[in-house]
Amino acid sequence: MTMATPSFSQIKSQVAAVHQKLPLARVIGIHSNGRWTGDSQKRDGEHALSIHQCDSPLAIRQALREPVDEATTKVLVAPLAATASLLLTVIDGMSVAVARELQADLPKHEWTTLCEPEQPFNRPGISTIPSVTEFARTSLMCGRLQQGGQPEERSGIASHPALVTHCRSGYPPVLFHKAAYQGTDDAVLSADIRKEIASTALARALDHPVLRLPGLLAKVQRLLNVDGYGVLDREDASDTVELNRDLLLKQFDLV
Repeated sequence: MTMATPSFSQIKSQVAAVHQKLPLARVIGIHSNGRWTGDSQKRDGEHALSIHQCDSPLAIRQALREPVDEATTKVLVAPLAATASLLLTVIDGMSVAVARELQADLPKHEWTTLCEPEQPFNRPGISTIPSVTEFARTSLMCGRLQQGGQPEERSGIASHPALVTHCRSGYPPVLFHKAAYQGTDDAVLSADIRKEIASTALARALDHPVLRLPGLLAKVQRLLNVDGYGVLDREDASDTVELNRDLLLKQFDLV
């Protein structure tokens, strides 16, 4: 859900909507262009809410680690694109009937449908005229009326001002079309996409710039991999990092 400066009434409404579909949900995220400036501990009848304004990945992690009792729901208020990596999936050429069927099926797989404040359902958007991929999808990816194909979509989203603002220098938004999902090396996900996800996720987890990640890992390897022991291994092809915990404890006499 996206809102301007959130009110407690709006937060309560959103929490209630999520709990209606997922009664056991204990952490709920709210996308807000404004900041929550009220008390962090609030009550809605019998329900306790712990509301956190999260302006960075570190703030999100700190909020998630903060202990609360089982009767309290954590609410994380954050501008999503500014604080976390986002994945946008566009399913092109789908009929309204199939879209409705998919929307009804997703909650069964632990997905949650979020709506605008005070709206019982999401409002439809109006496509370009003519409503064909060459115009409609390209305009969506570029953020402006545009005619083109996949090359124009990739360059358009990479230079989208509202997205670039929240990206690290040298790492613009990336668009993968369906043909790029699968590679000859993996039947599920191509190596390029797995590498993109792994690098970004690790950098976010460490709260470290992606560009400086290789240097940081090299320093840690020099520190831990004493006498040839592979305590920390990195596979450049897939950009994965593995810490051998048992070997770490043995190497430094921690057991």
